Amino acid sequence: MKIFKSLLNGAVVCGSLLAVSVGFFGCGDSSSGANSEVPSDYDYYWALKEDILECMESRENLVAFYEPDSSALVCQYDKKADKWEWKEDEDKKSKASSSSKGGSSSSGKSKNSSSSKDGSSSSSAKSSSSSSLNVKACDTCKTVWDYMNPNIEYGELIDERDGQVYRTVEIAGHTWMAQNLNYDYGDLKTARGELFSECEKNSSSCDVHGRTYLWSAAMDSAAIFENGPAAGCGYRSACDFGKAPVIRGVCPEGWHIPTLTEWKNLLLNVGDSALYKLKSTAGWGVYSEKDKNGEYHTFDGNGLDEFGFCIIPAVKPIFMSGNGIAYWTQEHGTEMASCAYISASVFGSDFSEMSSGLGGYHHIRCMKDYERDVFTGVDPSTVKKGSFKDVRDGKSYKTVTIDGQTWMAENLDYVYLEPTAKEDSSSFCLNDDAASCEKYGRLYLWSAAMDSAAVESDGGKNCGFGKECDAASDESEDLVQGVCPEGWHLPRIEEWERLFKAVGGQGVAGKNLRASDSLWKVVSDDAYGFGALPAGYRDANGSYSLNSVADFWTANEFNHLIATRLELQNVNVANVQSREKRLAMSVRCVKD
Repeated sequence: MKIFKSLLNGAVVCGSLLAVSVGFFGCGDSSSGANSEVPSDYDYYWALKEDILECMESRENLVAFYEPDSSALVCQYDKKADKWEWKEDEDKKSKASSSSKGGSSSSGKSKNSSSSKDGSSSSSAKSSSSSSLNVKACDTCKTVWDYMNPNIEYGELIDERDGQVYRTVEIAGHTWMAQNLNYDYGDLKTARGELFSECEKNSSSCDVHGRTYLWSAAMDSAAIFENGPAAGCGYRSACDFGKAPVIRGVCPEGWHIPTLTEWKNLLLNVGDSALYKLKSTAGWGVYSEKDKNGEYHTFDGNGLDEFGFCIIPAVKPIFMSGNGIAYWTQEHGTEMASCAYISASVFGSDFSEMSSGLGGYHHIRCMKDYERDVFTGVDPSTVKKGSFKDVRDGKSYKTVTIDGQTWMAENLDYVYLEPTAKEDSSSFCLNDDAASCEKYGRLYLWSAAMDSAAVESDGGKNCGFGKECDAASDESEDLVQGVCPEGWHLPRIEEWERLFKAVGGQGVAGKNLRASDSLWKVVSDDAYGFGALPAGYRDANGSYSLNSVADFWTANEFNHLIATRLELQNVNVANVQSREKRLAMSVRCVKD
């Protein structure tokens, strides 16, 4: 579970909460230097002030050519100021001046050659197919490649459709683009008049960040490149990719749009603090967060880029809480699709599964095709159905046994009325209507789900909002009965993950666990009899959300204010995310 927490909640900053200020990253228009040649002994070329990268230890003694004043800058440590700074390099000043006037005929040199300045060629993720990246040296390439790790031996992908060159990295046997896709659909528009793809700001922002795409364009709904299972998929158009999808979409031939599972596997293979290791060393800025004592601390949002994956933030922040970038995945519904969202800090989380309307524009990282095993999960015919009675109040519940786990097949409806510091009760009926509890079960604060008042047992005693709880840590192996009946307990993340695997994987768990009920806006199989209903949730202000999601508390917390929940929406994927403990959600118990 230690690795999973680093994926879900981020391990760069521990015990953090909400980003309140962020240094935003912007990309300047580099057209002024589009025809300039960079002297061969320079590591960087900057046409505008906005292009200047942060001087840090990893860039010690690297030299930059700054066109506006024809200066040469070297990255060095200033002992007196106790910081790294770009300083003018007098030895190269005259050469830089003559170069800017057209005196140099040397070809441009990318700072990200296959070896570093000191001759080292060590790499955390070397590609077996790497080749010289000066095959197509261009100012566009130099601009985006300036953000990449100079110590990585990259591979190369040339998109035959437009000749664009992309760097690639191999991590744990799988090859990924190390840059965002920048294929231009041109003026193609949807039936609603939306461009298939667009730049976030201007053409120069596309040069650095890649283009953003509608989900239908990402999937190649128009079948421009491949008349495959994604043809016709788009806004309010249901489609089925099959059990083991490989959707090329807008990616180059031999590459595909990654699934959410492939993103998660990438992070698992990278290990603890995965996003910190995959994010670029510049561009993310700094942000402040408040700890549990109410004190603010400032953190560096940049990463190590240890594997050369070089995730840089989008030009436009997706959330007001700070820098981030979202990548489309294959998982989808008729109106929503899933994204892999990477942030500097959102509730202390570096990685989350974000649902986005299909009319939104997001980035793409393509993954190289590979042979994969087809896993369809447990045969639904092996599921055992049963029932049991809660002796506390005499209510009966349906049950299902899937892959050896016995789950309640209905939401818990036990009346738990223990008050909190601000609430008269800690469980509620939807819209405060007692009749809704018969259909949807009750909605519980996390403190109630954990039985913070120790009414049923001591396992979750004192676990609640504003308090850290040892029983809810990822390292804990104790089962917490919580509000569940005796002999049952509040499930932990790993128990939900086992269920996902049993029903075919997290990418299809939403479809296979949702009830076959018209309340859901998409077709749901409920092949395993789990019967999840969109009971919604109650927010911290007492307002209710109905018929949009099914949220279930887990026995895991992130910190004193945030706990982990499982969410099913009108998409095939099941999401595991962190939310405030003050929200009230459904509970499904699992048998000891």
